[in-house]
Amino acid sequence: MKRTIAVLAAIFVSLGIFCSCGKSSEKSEKSKSESYMLPEDKIVPTEEINLETAKSEDSLFGSYKNDTYTMDIEAGENDMTVFTVRSNIKDRVSYEWVIKGSYSPSGNLVNYFSAVKTEIVYDRNGDEKEREVIYDNGSGRMLFTGENRVIWKNSFEDIEDNEFVRS
Repeated sequence: MKRTIAVLAAIFVSLGIFCSCGKSSEKSEKSKSESYMLPEDKIVPTEEINLETAKSEDSLFGSYKNDTYTMDIEAGENDMTVFTVRSNIKDRVSYEWVIKGSYSPSGNLVNYFSAVKTEIVYDRNGDEKEREVIYDNGSGRMLFTGENRVIWKNSFEDIEDNEFVRS
């Protein structure tokens, strides 16, 4: 009986029934990374890129704004572009996103992962009282369009006022 079990076990192992040989962990890691980004957030060019509006990374740095947010773009470490987006203060609360990504001149955009959103609470005098990280795994992209314009696509939450103009 023991001999039969040993023979069956050897057959199952050789067929890979008992041994995943690392394949399941590779598959699960691949599934996690693929499911992390929504299909609509994957960059698929739908039209030819207008190289006349494409900018060098240095020309993108500066301050941008819209009615709800301000955005500062600056050079970061390791060839990263850093975006700091701040919402207007409402009911003594504002939000700040710190976003880092690499600029792609061919797509005129920055894809990002691991963005940090922080809630900032202010006291009656308008002084910062408290900061709390809401999430630190945000993803999305910043698309530079036309002259001095940026469109923010945050995959983690819907940002309604997402078009910025250089200020």
